[in-house]
Amino acid sequence: MFHISSNSIFEKAGLELDEIRNIKEDEEQNINLKGLYTAGDVTCGLYQVVFAAAEDACAGINACKYLRKTKKE
Repeated sequence: MFHISSNSIFEKAGLELDEIRNIKEDEEQNINLKGLYTAGDVTCGLYQVVFAAAEDACAGINACKYLRKTKKE
C-alpha cells in the first residue's frame, strides 16, 4: 500500500510547518494562509480527545470572527 505522510501533503499545499513538522499556528489557530485555521492532532501530534475538541472549538470561533470581519469590509 502506498502511503504519503500528511505532513508532506500539508507542505505541498503551502502550509508552514514547525520544527517537528506539524502545522505551525499562533495562539488563535491562525496559520500562514489567511482565513484558514487548524487545531488538534495536526498541530501538536496526538492529543487527548477532549483537548483536541476544545482547540477545535476555539478555531471555529476564530474562523467565525474572521468571516464577520471580512463581511464588513
